[in-house]
Amino acid sequence: MNLRSPILCTLTGVDQQTDLDALAHLSARFPWAEWGFLYSPSRAGKDSRYPVPAWIEHAIATLNARVASIRVALQACGGGVAELADGWVGDAAQMVYSFAHSAGICGRLQLNLNATQKPDISAARSPWPSAAALAVVSRQSSLRNLPTPQLSK
Repeated sequence: MNLRSPILCTLTGVDQQTDLDALAHLSARFPWAEWGFLYSPSRAGKDSRYPVPAWIEHAIATLNARVASIRVALQACGGGVAELADGWVGDAAQMVYSFAHSAGICGRLQLNLNATQKPDISAARSPWPSAAALAVVSRQSSLRNLPTPQLSK
């Protein structure tokens, strides 16, 4: 049996207790690993799974300096989705900008939508041009008979 390495595997939950040296080492060893950072303005710094925005930017800069190429995903939740949907404002927009402008970063933006809140993500379809290199995907929870929004890069 011939087993191949995965193309991509997202590991979500990088937080302020994560050893960034160990993460850099793992990234060099497993280039298919993508590290997910959860962001929610109401949970940042209050729930250990949601680091504060300044630490996320610090982690991205640190990892970018230590690894030639690293895959990361900003997973916007709750109010983080609203910040982006309301015209790319707030901490979420600043972090997306950092992801897009870090030389060794292969970045992805994930919008974690809660359909019961009926999010309007139409503004998120047209990010500023400098963030166009990021892949944008959505993940939806609690969906029943609702259309899937189509997002573009």
